[in-house]
Amino acid sequence: MRSRQMIKGFCVLTAAGACALATGPTSAADESQKAREAARASTRAALGAIQNYGSMRFLGISPMFSTSSMTAPTNNGQRKGIAAQFDPEAISYSATPTYATVDNRIEPLLTKGGVGLLILGLEHFDEIDTVTGVTLTIDSTRVTLTERITGSADTQASVTGTGYTIAPYIAKQLESGVLLDASLGIGANEIKINKSGLTGSPATSRMFFAAGATRFDQITKKSTLTTKGAFSYSTDRVPGFYLSDNSFSTASDSTLAQFKLTANYSYRLKSATPYVELSTVFNNFTAKGGSGPSPREYSSNIIGAVGLKFSSDNVYGTLRYQAERGKSQLQGYVGYRF
Repeated sequence: MRSRQMIKGFCVLTAAGACALATGPTSAADESQKAREAARASTRAALGAIQNYGSMRFLGISPMFSTSSMTAPTNNGQRKGIAAQFDPEAISYSATPTYATVDNRIEPLLTKGGVGLLILGLEHFDEIDTVTGVTLTIDSTRVTLTERITGSADTQASVTGTGYTIAPYIAKQLESGVLLDASLGIGANEIKINKSGLTGSPATSRMFFAAGATRFDQITKKSTLTTKGAFSYSTDRVPGFYLSDNSFSTASDSTLAQFKLTANYSYRLKSATPYVELSTVFNNFTAKGGSGPSPREYSSNIIGAVGLKFSSDNVYGTLRYQAERGKSQLQGYVGYRF
């Protein structure tokens, strides 16, 4: 049985008033920490993809590869440009493939790789102010985790995982024009970890809740300022498991509560909508169990993003890049409507 060492982390205020990371003594990380970080990367990717899923209707962007049981045509009977992406339909089905890179450079546990997701959705739109639905998200994760401790050589592990999330959601527009949305997800992830030939295969579990309020202000005929406040809470749990050398890796879990304020400015062109976005996030992150150094999150951060939503006849999609202190992500999808 491996010995366990308590690792403590705390926040230090600098002279400028910023919150910096500080840690207590460290030792070699046990593999439960690495499995949990890989699972957390896929959970956050799924949460981000699902969080605004229902509100797409009100933003003029419906899920790709969508078929419907009742479709209302536009005035001229054609669907082109941005209009091609909006269907005031009763029930629709969709399949949305998405890919997001992972680049977490916050020491002592760095994560780099990517997460592919396929979001299968069934939703009901009442044509007035409410969308309800449920998604099944299948994800595939492939990351490299690097343990970086001052005074020691870096150690790396290759981690892959396949998982799923089932998430009902609702979005409702109030008479004031404010859009409310909420989603709840539960799921699991089958992890495979390989560190210098040492392997393990834990089955992790996940849960998240997200809710937000969005306001739209038309600046000019083609430009829009979108502001949003959102809260999310996610958990990832790894049970104790044996490695290939019969050593035991103790159970661990982590939770992240995040409050996010976002301002997005977009400008609609003929077949594309470029945008810039600025967000402030406040995090409350805890990690328990396992041994060795725990991963870290900054208590507050600023996220900058640029993106492009495009549509031409039946082809449309999104490309987005975002960066914050210690992290960056590129996310995109492209699809064909039929």
